[in-house]
Amino acid sequence: MIAWHYTRGQHMASILSSGFLRPATANVPDVERPVVWFSLNRHYEPTALPGIQGADGKMRFATLSEAYTHGNGLYRFGTEARRLMTGAELRRAARIGNESWRSLCANANGSHPSNWFGRVGPMPIEGLHIERMDGINGPWVRLDVHQEVAA
Repeated sequence: MIAWHYTRGQHMASILSSGFLRPATANVPDVERPVVWFSLNRHYEPTALPGIQGADGKMRFATLSEAYTHGNGLYRFGTEARRLMTGAELRRAARIGNESWRSLCANANGSHPSNWFGRVGPMPIEGLHIERMDGINGPWVRLDVHQEVAA
């Protein structure tokens, strides 16, 4: 079973040049250890969609189309889910408290926490599957890391 880390094209140059997926640290409490998140969702993980300000001034999740268009495409990195942690094991390793976990679940944008896997700290991209979404809602296409990636 493959778990996927979803990202936007605007981040690909730094990922490929560093050779690592780095955990997001925004809004992560100091007591927690940041996680590189993966999902079993085979199309796109709803929580990976960026927050944007709507016409009414309120924050909301971008649509898949908005993320694709404004993020310079959509990409994903895949690995065997058994290589990652999930559930209580991941929460313990990342020191995610009950309040933080409830907040993550409450803001899941339709995703289900049973699909979430992760790794505490950076993850090397060597050996991971790398795919690009071919057009908005298009199929995922495997990339060779030597192919040019839009920056």
